[in-house]
Amino acid sequence: VMRAFMVMSPKWFVSSNINVKKNLQDMKEHCQIARWKSWGHNQVDMARDIDDIMMNKEWSKLDLVTMQVYGVLDLYTWSKIWGAVRAETKAKHPEVKGDSEEFYAICNERASEVFDKTQVVDSVLHRSQVMRNTDTMSKVLTSFMAEPTRTYNMVRSEYAAAMDMWADGEKAKAGMRVAKASSVYLFNAIACAAAAAIADALRGKDLDDDDEPETWWELTKENFM
Repeated sequence: VMRAFMVMSPKWFVSSNINVKKNLQDMKEHCQIARWKSWGHNQVDMARDIDDIMMNKEWSKLDLVTMQVYGVLDLYTWSKIWGAVRAETKAKHPEVKGDSEEFYAICNERASEVFDKTQVVDSVLHRSQVMRNTDTMSKVLTSFMAEPTRTYNMVRSEYAAAMDMWADGEKAKAGMRVAKASSVYLFNAIACAAAAAIADALRGKDLDDDDEPETWWELTKENFM
C-alpha cells in the first residue's frame, strides 16, 4: 500500500470503504487486472499455470499453505487501493453517478494505472526488461526480484521527474517530490524488514553464530540495513 502513496494521496485511503470483502467483490467484478490477480498471480515465477486456471485445477495443499498468506495480504492491499480509487473518483467526478458504467470505467482506468505502477502481477507485460530475458543466468539473478525491481523503478521515475521539474525552475515542487519518494521508500523498507524478521524469528535465526536466537527487533534492524 505504501508504494501506492507515490501515485495517490493518502487521504483517499483514509476516506475509503474499509469493508475489505465488499471491496474485493466489487474490484473483481469491474477490474480485469484484479481478477487476473485473484486467480493466483501474486508472485512472479510462483503463480498458477494458465492451463490450471482454464481447467479449474486447484492448487495442492502444500501450495495453499505456503502461498495463502501472501495471497491474502496481496488481495487486502489491492482491495484498499480499489477503495481509495473509488473515493478519489467520487471526489473528483461528482457529476458521475456512483456505481454507473461511466463511474466504473473511470475507476478501472485509474486502478489499472495504480496497480501497474505499484503492484506485482505475474505476466510478461508487467516484468522489467531484464526479467524477460530467457537465458539461464538472467533467470537465476532475477528470481524473486519482482518486488524490489518495482520499487526501484518507481523511485527512479520519481527522481527523474523531480530532476525535470528542477530544470524547469520548479525547485520547490521538485524537492517535495523527492521528499515524498524518499519517505515512501524508507517506510516500505522498514515494513518489509519487519515482516521478514517475523519469519527469521520463527526459524530461530541468529546473526552472531552463538546459537542464541535473535529478537525480532534485532532481526528487523539487520534486515533493514
